[in-house]
Amino acid sequence: MKKHVGLALVVPTGMAFEDLQLTRNADGTVSLDWDVIHDVLRASGLGAHNLKTRGYVETIVIGWYLAHLDVGGRRDQVADQLIAEIAPHTVVHREAVKRTLH
Repeated sequence: MKKHVGLALVVPTGMAFEDLQLTRNADGTVSLDWDVIHDVLRASGLGAHNLKTRGYVETIVIGWYLAHLDVGGRRDQVADQLIAEIAPHTVVHREAVKRTLH
């Protein structure tokens, strides 16, 4: 059974998915700009206390990425890999990502 995840994310105006600077490391882990994640969490009214919860950051990244693609954003190889890795287990709802007007 797949886990359904829905976080209401707010992406601050002027911030783009590419600002995450996703990269795949030699050991298979993913690196990103944590300041960007913290900015999205603040704008969304979500606490950073959940960052250590398994799948939390991936849900944020993938939800944002899917919304990014919906508005014509460029594909990202690392994000596509993340989707392939978690897709058998999780459904991320892209509708929960929006931009603020600040």
